[in-house]
Amino acid sequence: MKRLYAFPLFLGLMLMNSTLMAQQENAFMKIDYSTGTANAIAPDGKWVVGGRAGEAFIYNTEAHQLQDLTETGTIISANAVSNSGIIAGSYGPNTMELKPVYYKDSKWNELENTGSNDIGEAFAISLDDKKIAGYILDNAVKKPSIWTLEGNEYKIHILPSPEKDIFGMKPQGALVTNMSADGNILVGRFRDWSGMYNQIIIWKLDESKGEYDYQLLATDMMYNTEAENPGPSLEFSDFVTAEYGTPEYKEQLDAFKAAVEKRNELMKEFYKGVSLDIGSVPLSYNGQYLATSITMPDPEDTSSSINHPIRFDLKNNTNVIFSKQSDNIVCSVTNEGLLMTASPYNDLVRNSYIIKDENQEDLLPLNEWLKEKHNFDIDAELPESEDNDNVMTGTAFLSKNERNIYSFIFDVNSFTYINFCIQLSDKLNPTSIKNIETPTNEIIAYTKGQTLYTNAISGKVDVIDLVGKIVYSTTINDNDIDLAYLPKGVYIAKIISGAKEISKKIIIR
Repeated sequence: MKRLYAFPLFLGLMLMNSTLMAQQENAFMKIDYSTGTANAIAPDGKWVVGGRAGEAFIYNTEAHQLQDLTETGTIISANAVSNSGIIAGSYGPNTMELKPVYYKDSKWNELENTGSNDIGEAFAISLDDKKIAGYILDNAVKKPSIWTLEGNEYKIHILPSPEKDIFGMKPQGALVTNMSADGNILVGRFRDWSGMYNQIIIWKLDESKGEYDYQLLATDMMYNTEAENPGPSLEFSDFVTAEYGTPEYKEQLDAFKAAVEKRNELMKEFYKGVSLDIGSVPLSYNGQYLATSITMPDPEDTSSSINHPIRFDLKNNTNVIFSKQSDNIVCSVTNEGLLMTASPYNDLVRNSYIIKDENQEDLLPLNEWLKEKHNFDIDAELPESEDNDNVMTGTAFLSKNERNIYSFIFDVNSFTYINFCIQLSDKLNPTSIKNIETPTNEIIAYTKGQTLYTNAISGKVDVIDLVGKIVYSTTINDNDIDLAYLPKGVYIAKIISGAKEISKKIIIR
């Protein structure tokens, strides 16, 4: 087998149209695209979008068709794609003049912009295509924005965000980078006045008011709020006004140096040296879990830092730091809180792994997880690493329906990208299912509101739409399964526990 170095690897999965209740097989395929990498995959796996250096493409995994969206003299970014193939992104003559746009009906369409110019970008789209989110630029401040479909047009709504940062200064603004399936939970970045101390910001829709409320995450983890706030950085001109070389100048300069030293001491007490990777903040499909990497001082060497995966439970307002794992980039988080990560940070030798819980001692390699859960051996399809005989799985991302994975490898021999597609079967490996059966003669299932209840204590649930596509799949860990993030419609829930099986009609109103 030919050996390769590996930058991130692309694995995109295809979910084929199938008849209701039909099962699909595992499949591995190569995508004929080598000049760039993917940015996102549709929730059902049909579409993959991406590009490089201002170029953009969309790939239909069902028809195996690649469409180049690049236009001469333009910079295009394809950031997200829906099941219907609508793309959220940006478009402009150069990187300083990008406009928020969406791609539909074979053309780029500008989104409404109420800022001081037309600059902005769209990063996320809801499952039903009715919400697109990102930001616009208004007087040099990024305004988090959501566009909602009203009739045939998307109308802009500026989301609330802090008017001052933690130092009491006017911030650089905020932007939305991700959203839940229903668009009721949004995730983004809040930038302080300096751009150095950034936080994760979330918005939740208050349906009674029809408005979004925001919350900054991990403030108490980043700052000692009981300590004195050092305030904004000091300006030289506020202290020194005398003519250079005069006694007054020296006196004012000494006062400025003393004030800076005092602020630095206050900063040591106030800022804990903790930061979050705001560049990678995946959100689970149901909007419950948000995950990223947290960097903090190394307890064994205070002169250096260490990073760990961290998962926020937005439903229960808790968080978990996976302290037994380090040097990880978090790429995906499932509805049950399972993490898909890439390690190490050096992408030349990067592999993808699964983290199931905070007590997990060793990372579970992606290829081993595929064998364990899906009885799928992809080793023969992937290149070997340079320093050992293990295959490279690069930086893999899991699609929202958890049956699609995408990633990419850079081949230094040809200086091109190797892109792949994986289709995961809906038939789990029997050895991966807990050896526990429902303790009654039959499975019982019923719905109340937007929650599915079952007496099954192990197994799996597939939620299938009326055209036969699996729109959601999960293992059974609790007796209640939240389906609130599904769009309105009629579905079939297929519950399998051991040798028992039942199908239940679900109506989401």
